[in-house]
Amino acid sequence: MIKNIVFDNGGVIVKYSFETYLDWFNFDKPLQQKFNELFKSSQWVQLSKGEITSKEFEEYAVSVFPQYEKEVKAILDVENLKYLIPPYQQTLDYIDSLRDRGYKVFLLSDIVEDTITYMKQAVDNWEDMFDGIVYSCRVGMVKKEGKVFDYLLKTFGLVAEETLFVDDTVRNLQEAEKYGIKTLRFLDPEKDISRIDKVINDAQ
Repeated sequence: MIKNIVFDNGGVIVKYSFETYLDWFNFDKPLQQKFNELFKSSQWVQLSKGEITSKEFEEYAVSVFPQYEKEVKAILDVENLKYLIPPYQQTLDYIDSLRDRGYKVFLLSDIVEDTITYMKQAVDNWEDMFDGIVYSCRVGMVKKEGKVFDYLLKTFGLVAEETLFVDDTVRNLQEAEKYGIKTLRFLDPEKDISRIDKVINDAQ
């Protein structure tokens, strides 16, 4: 029986397409590819784990692309996040419905402080939507390292076999499965919300 549903944020609760975001700035494809590498860097992982500040990451990014300082700062500006990660209203409504049906709902997100600030602005009562939250930048762990799933289970007293983790990234799902957590890959709220219900119902 599934009692707990754990949601990722980017790609599940909010739409996430870095390529589309860069298109909004009218950057050409070669420049987009360069900027995209910033968000695969070890420094981005450090930011996601709270080991460096947003300002320090910005300074690093500008040092890599000094000729594009203005563009880098625009990409990292929290005021522009609404163009990168607009919320999926379908998912927000579904989370509310799960809690109304008696399920416990949690958030487990690789996230930086600026994005937390944005989510609080973009979604009313953002943190009250969940029975528990794990932000990577506040616990110093990211999902691809796995141990954050052990932290999640122990912190909230969850039974792995009663827990479903919903994420858009295969590697994160594989790490969760190592701890006995059931998983579902989420790519489109129009199709995948019904798949979550099916997994829950099949587990009854």
